[in-house]
Amino acid sequence: MAAQRLQHAAMLLSLALLISCGTRSQDPDSAAPPAQQPADPQATARAVDPPQLIPLADPQTLLDAGQLGRRDPFSPLAAEHQSGIGVAGLSLVGLALLNGEPVAFVHSEAGAGSLRPGDVGGVSTDLLPDGWVVLAVDPEARQVELEPPGPATALRLSWP
Repeated sequence: MAAQRLQHAAMLLSLALLISCGTRSQDPDSAAPPAQQPADPQATARAVDPPQLIPLADPQTLLDAGQLGRRDPFSPLAAEHQSGIGVAGLSLVGLALLNGEPVAFVHSEAGAGSLRPGDVGGVSTDLLPDGWVVLAVDPEARQVELEPPGPATALRLSWP
């Protein structure tokens, strides 16, 4: 008896699935009507104003407008002088954090190398003139702050 009930249930389920898979034919009258065409297509085209286009700039204007390509990563960076004091030939060429310690990579008349906070020219480095001190190296602000000997104000080398 249970097997017969199971067989009837399977047949009913199969019948329901077959019915649901059937296709419905659409009545041609129930289809959406086609879009109406304008009476005079030329009249519609004349009613719309042509777009106002901006002419393209000539190639020389584009070349004069900006720098082509990327900045050379090895070119020296400009020094931002706060009081007219400078270190001749010193340029900042990079900044990094090495083992959590900020380091500035510089190029000077004495050669190329790295500077860390606390370095003193003539004592711990030959890249700076005697007595100059590295006060801070800030990779996030992209600058190095140097202090000359004496009462002069600090000099800041910045990355553009």
